[in-house]
Amino acid sequence: DGSGNNPHIPELGKSGTSYSRSVPPVQPKAAAPPDPELVYEKLLRRRGFTPHPSGLNRIFFSFATIVIHELFQTNHEKPWINNTTSYFDLSTLYGNNADEQAQVRTFDNGRIWPDVISSERLMRMPPPVIAVLLLFSRHHNYIAEHLLDINECGKYVRDTSKLDEATKKWQDKDIFQLSRNIN
Repeated sequence: DGSGNNPHIPELGKSGTSYSRSVPPVQPKAAAPPDPELVYEKLLRRRGFTPHPSGLNRIFFSFATIVIHELFQTNHEKPWINNTTSYFDLSTLYGNNADEQAQVRTFDNGRIWPDVISSERLMRMPPPVIAVLLLFSRHHNYIAEHLLDINECGKYVRDTSKLDEATKKWQDKDIFQLSRNIN
């Protein structure tokens, strides 16, 4: 949930808390939206291919889109509230709280469901954005598998049927959190 990263202000950057401000809040007045066709014609219509001057490709902009959605998710009723954490912690993949996190987890040796992300709002983004997030999703499971294989200090058991329920939950949570931090 993004809390606990600042020892002096533990709630700073937590999901569901206010954005940091340097000016007083002002409620904007709603204006009539422009004609969508005019916006498309003037701003979005492509009239031929122009390579990017720096040579950047689409993956760079897809990654930038993920970064923006990681850091900002303005609450529609209270625009001064940020519904996500203020950190690049892959909350778009893992969720902003324990309930959202539970939806992507398999609860089996720290893995998450294959090709699943937490953020529904990113499903409206161009396909390369989702492709980059799916790479992070698959990488999480790759890390979890390797942590189990390496089994540093013999702390994990691959066949969890031999474990009691509390130890099984501890192992799953430990591998999940460690994989998440590495990812």
